[in-house]
Amino acid sequence: MSPELSDEQRNKLSELLRKFSGLFTKTDKSTAAKTNVKHRIFTGDHAPINQRAYRVSPTERRIIHEEVQKMLDEGIVQPSESPWSSPVVLSLLKSGVEFHWGPEEVEAFHSLQKALTSDPVLGMYDERASTEIHTDASGGRGNGNTRQIFSSHDEYEPCDGTEKKDQDLAKLKLLSNSSKNEEFRFIDGILCRKNFDPDGKLWLPVIPKHLRADILRHFHDAPTAGHLGFAKTYDRIRKRFYWPGMYRNVVRYVMHCRECQRRKSVPQRPPGRLVPIPPAIAPFHRIGIDLLGRFPKSAHGNKWLIVCTDYSTRYAITKALPTAEVAEIAKFLLEEIVLRHGAPRVIITDRGAVFRSRLVSSLVDLCNIDHRFTTAYHPQTNGLTERFNKTLADMLSMYVDVEQKNWDEILPFVTFAYNTAKQETTGFTPFYLLHGREAETTLDTMLPFCPNDFDDNNITKIAARAEESRQLARVHTLRAQDKDRRRYDSKHQMVSYAPGDLVWVYTPVRKVGLSEKLLRRYFGPYQVLRRSSAVTYAVQDFDPASRKKKLREVVHVLRMKPYHDPAEQIETEDIPPKESYKGPITRSRIKTLEQNDSGALSSFRGEQCRTHNLLQVPIAELAERWTELPQVSGSNPDPGRFIQRLEFCSLE
Repeated sequence: MSPELSDEQRNKLSELLRKFSGLFTKTDKSTAAKTNVKHRIFTGDHAPINQRAYRVSPTERRIIHEEVQKMLDEGIVQPSESPWSSPVVLSLLKSGVEFHWGPEEVEAFHSLQKALTSDPVLGMYDERASTEIHTDASGGRGNGNTRQIFSSHDEYEPCDGTEKKDQDLAKLKLLSNSSKNEEFRFIDGILCRKNFDPDGKLWLPVIPKHLRADILRHFHDAPTAGHLGFAKTYDRIRKRFYWPGMYRNVVRYVMHCRECQRRKSVPQRPPGRLVPIPPAIAPFHRIGIDLLGRFPKSAHGNKWLIVCTDYSTRYAITKALPTAEVAEIAKFLLEEIVLRHGAPRVIITDRGAVFRSRLVSSLVDLCNIDHRFTTAYHPQTNGLTERFNKTLADMLSMYVDVEQKNWDEILPFVTFAYNTAKQETTGFTPFYLLHGREAETTLDTMLPFCPNDFDDNNITKIAARAEESRQLARVHTLRAQDKDRRRYDSKHQMVSYAPGDLVWVYTPVRKVGLSEKLLRRYFGPYQVLRRSSAVTYAVQDFDPASRKKKLREVVHVLRMKPYHDPAEQIETEDIPPKESYKGPITRSRIKTLEQNDSGALSSFRGEQCRTHNLLQVPIAELAERWTELPQVSGSNPDPGRFIQRLEFCSLE
């Protein structure tokens, strides 16, 4: 005992050991048999493990016998009474005994054979079968026995032959019972395929062709499916059912889903390549105009802001407007652009109603100006002006008051700041490229700075230097555009449409009382009329049944995606013709085809066989033929109930 124990603890421990002394061994080298705990292993109806006998050397055999004898003597083990037990080694004949096979041994063998192959009685009595009583002709004592009629059903042989005429079912039943085609099996009258996924069911029902559409709709269109993509839809179906070409059918079904096409974008690189607008050859040769607003009403009554940018020098002109009416736009164009910088050759605007008005169109025609409109919902066409709008809004936000009433008073100052700042693309300030000199600020006039005298020679040099700067700015712009084009094209793909193609067109809409996040994004279908440019197409509404005037517009390829007709959501290819073979399909018939008629065997399979063993033909090919059988009226269950049964049936 441990010396750390107290006297009281030692007394209690000694008393406990004496009380349960029968649990401990008498000697150090033995382990006494225990009777207080019993161990039993119940195997049910299963037979014990059949273990092959193995040879051991004489030395190992001697050691085994010695150790077993020690355990028997010490009571650790006891001899087994189980009928399944076997000795450690096989019992061999004793030395000197010869093998003898005589008449007695032959008679014993035949007796055993007869006992194993014969019935102990003539037959069990069947209450449902027809019974006859046969008696003898004795006059004193009657003796008889009962006999039941057994029919070979030869009269039903023609009916059995009609069943075998169905080539498809005969082949399926024949091959499904073959050990070489354990992949398929009939379970409760349903053809099933073995599932090789360890997480799913053991057997998956093979779905006939006329029920696949219902399953696809249930696992994609139903609210419990959520109109998810083809990968998730395919995963739901493949865990429950099987049919040949399932992956292709699921991809086609999801791709042609009308609701998915109207809402979801194509998961790939955006279409279209970048087509830069080349810089203008002279200041105010090409300009862009845009409207910003509506802003909070200022102290001067202004709510709108009109912007003009020069594509040559990037010079900006801004003006606050009380309204966005046509007269205000025309007045700005005439007074601020034409009368100060001359009539431009090209004007780029969006498709707003004020820019497409009759007054603006008349002024543009009078000045012989080429008025070009951007495509709808694609402001990148007038990208220089749109980029300046963002910069202008950032600068205004730095100086407006809390109520944002003084934005029109700050507008001239921030516009001047933009025009006198160096542009990263051109390398010069817009003010310098337009006027040939840098602008002097109020701080410059306060410093003791004396500019060069503007004599005739200096003026000539300044003019030449300004023109050289414009040409250099043009080169810098082209270089920057080429760099942007390469970066843009690396993330986009080239897509083209031919006249007559049907497409969806992205159109962001807003409706009062509805969330913009839950609205459909694509509308159509639209039919492509012609290709207007490298990235724009002229399209119109496609509705052959309508007699209304069809709407035509020019859209950018970035807003377009292919239209997949929902009517082609389910594949409707013709069912291949059945093979015509005379006589029932039997194993002997297959063997004959295998040995003598390889061509007919290839036709039977539907393709050239690389092997001449029909039993090695994948049963999936025959299952495909079975699932393509047309639906016969009155012979098929209700599709909804059948699908529900297949979905929840337990085939594990």
